[in-house]
Amino acid sequence: MLFLISTFITNKCSYKSNGATGVLKYLWQYYDFDDEVEDRGNFTKYELSDIHINQICWVSGSFCPKQTGEYKFEAWGKPTLYINFDFLGDEEKTYGYCEGRNQYYTKQNIKLYANRCYPLQIGQFRSCIPSGINAKLNDVIIDSSVATLMDCQTQDCLPGYYSDTCEFQTDAYCNEHGTPEYGRTSDGFGCTCTSFDSNIFCEDTSKFVFPEGRRGVSFKSYYNTSRIDASATYPDFSMHEFYESYSTIELNSILYVPQNTYLQFKLSSSLGAQLYINNELVGGSLSDKYECREDDIEVLTTEKKMYNKGNYDIRIVMNSGCAIRDQFVGLEWKFYRWYKNNPPGFEDIPSRYLGTPSN
Repeated sequence: MLFLISTFITNKCSYKSNGATGVLKYLWQYYDFDDEVEDRGNFTKYELSDIHINQICWVSGSFCPKQTGEYKFEAWGKPTLYINFDFLGDEEKTYGYCEGRNQYYTKQNIKLYANRCYPLQIGQFRSCIPSGINAKLNDVIIDSSVATLMDCQTQDCLPGYYSDTCEFQTDAYCNEHGTPEYGRTSDGFGCTCTSFDSNIFCEDTSKFVFPEGRRGVSFKSYYNTSRIDASATYPDFSMHEFYESYSTIELNSILYVPQNTYLQFKLSSSLGAQLYINNELVGGSLSDKYECREDDIEVLTTEKKMYNKGNYDIRIVMNSGCAIRDQFVGLEWKFYRWYKNNPPGFEDIPSRYLGTPSN
């Protein structure tokens, strides 16, 4: 009866956990339930002692523990305590009236998860002299030392975390056009975009990573390393045709990987080729530089591997043989995160991510 008004001041977050952090709402009303509920400012902990007669007061918001564990939860009020702890199953209770006794609400061994938020509202309503209210975790008043506080009510993750228990942290780079997806129902892969929402990372695909004059793939052929016989710059690693004889062919580029992601590469070549990433041989083999043979296209598919966001040196080496026919080589990738770990197949590496080495 005392707190029927509470159902009208749920103070829900407008979207997931998008409230102000570090503070809780102080909601206030005169004794008359018909009076408007006022927002009287913020508190920095679940504690209220400055209560006057003929007032209805609430400390309302959410707390998001900093550590996962088993907790004792306790709320206290004198002479009245109102508590609404949604996480415990719409647990809404009022204790005491004007008896002058301490009122307690206690729950033992509650499993709470770090970075997951729990809505909590405590209040006091008195027509006699009130003393105060508070709420504690493991005997410590709930404040910023034990939890992240939020000024609205939510059962979702803090921004930046995802999974039902909020145990995983998002690492999506949103290209300054959005924010990483988060929440208990999120897969944590992409972004919520404010612009350029045609892709999950809010990327302006017309922009190049490397400056003009430093873009693309560098080609060179040589009989020995002391003399370069031919050189060129290509925009990307799509299938290229060469007309060399008795030479070593190299393609070099700096690959920018724009997200932490799993990648696979497919190297297709005539006469065989080797793929190096950061000067480490990933796979492939070389034919004899002087050999004359006509072979089908050879295909090397690398293992699926995690790559962190950043630059990687890519080098492809092949021998031309006696040029009984032209040589071919091309490199594709599977960028798993673009397709939420279910890519349709190998694709050309976009030219916007490729830069020529400086030497």
